[in-house]
Amino acid sequence: MAEQPRRPLDELPPLAPAGASKKRKEPKVTGYNFRMTASEKTLLSHASDVEDLSEQKILERLVWPVLWERYPELRRDHS
Repeated sequence: MAEQPRRPLDELPPLAPAGASKKRKEPKVTGYNFRMTASEKTLLSHASDVEDLSEQKILERLVWPVLWERYPELRRDHS
């Protein structure tokens, strides 16, 4: 279940601009270690340089939109 098929890069949406999906800023409550291989770290560092964003922001803009799309029932503004 943890392994999902990978979407081709041309099907992925562009990185969302900062604050695009937030109505109000919530406080951060915890940290999480994100394990990766050396080649994945190189890829993340490269993306950070190209996008001129921190590695944290790259991950935030890729991970959270996908999860919110997949599980919209957890949104606070869900009717």
